Amino acid sequence: MRLGRIGLYALALAYPIVGQPSEADDLASKVNLFIGTTSKGVASGHVFPGATIPHGMIKAGLDTDSPDRHAGYDRNISYNATGFSQLHDTGTGGGYPLSNFKIWPFASCKRFGECPTSIAGRRLKRQALKDGSLPDIAEPGYFATNLVSGVHVELTASRRAALHRYTFPENSKQPRILVDISKGRVETLSFLCKLCG
Repeated sequence: MRLGRIGLYALALAYPIVGQPSEADDLASKVNLFIGTTSKGVASGHVFPGATIPHGMIKAGLDTDSPDRHAGYDRNISYNATGFSQLHDTGTGGGYPLSNFKIWPFASCKRFGECPTSIAGRRLKRQALKDGSLPDIAEPGYFATNLVSGVHVELTASRRAALHRYTFPENSKQPRILVDISKGRVETLSFLCKLCG
């Protein structure tokens, strides 16, 4: 009986040492940000996996042309990338995805006036990995993907700004970046817009 009590005391004293996660454990790396991002009709989670930080104004991420894209993104590889925008909402359940002010990287575009600026004209598939899976990477505060044009896209966010990095292929001739202000919830007056460059 006495030996049993000593064992219980030893166990109680050892639990705080053994039972706690070590400082080396990175709990954020165990988060799967893609949960709820694939269209499944009514069961779709309408979740956005892009770059954001707690209480930040920016939620930068990839937009796709999925018909069920209430958060702007769909993990299904059959849907095309249509741009990278700064504002998204998770779980809107039918509301507008806020995916306005899209930015689009062109690997090669000789003259800007000849670039396909409409969403239908510029959309591209994401470059699948050798095993057929998506190249999308999502970690807290970071998102990355590869486009079939060879452009590697990385996004991160600060409290008030989105940071985009586009790595173009070495053989890219005249890469360009489009900022699309025409597809938002605001009215765009074409006579006030001017194409330069």
